[in-house]
Amino acid sequence: EFKDPLKYIASIRQTAESYGICRIVPPPFWKPPCILKQKHIWENAKFATRIQQLDKLQNRKPMKKRSRNIGHIKKRKKRCLKMGISCSPSDTSSADIHESFDESEIFGFLPGPEFTLESFQKYADDFIGQYFGMNDTIPMSSLSNSEDKHGKGPSVDDIEGEYWRMVENPTEEIE
Repeated sequence: EFKDPLKYIASIRQTAESYGICRIVPPPFWKPPCILKQKHIWENAKFATRIQQLDKLQNRKPMKKRSRNIGHIKKRKKRCLKMGISCSPSDTSSADIHESFDESEIFGFLPGPEFTLESFQKYADDFIGQYFGMNDTIPMSSLSNSEDKHGKGPSVDDIEGEYWRMVENPTEEIE
């Protein structure tokens, strides 16, 4: 059944649909294939990145721009409360509120460059080498966890510690 999981799911679909949910527990010996290792699928596929300014996570101005609609709604609500009238949420359309926001303003990300997995790996290795001062080390992509702990690259603790330092006490602008 697990030689082709999608075929198996299709075979039980009709039974499972009547319940609305189905939990499939694979056998303990089943190891799903790693699709990322199938180069013919991912070799030329590109993905978009987003840029987030880490130095502004802790102390930043609100990312949302105030909309006239929201200001109007708040004033109207105050007026209703003073008069003792109920201001129900149905009086205002939530669609009107959401139309006034740009998604990038809500989430605080900027669009970044597109990468293939290979080009992103090179970019990440170069960044780690420059940032952690390890230009003469082997690429991070070829390190195992045990090598990581023996000084050939920053440890997970080093990277996490630096991340929190940047968030809590930034000394430079970091994206």
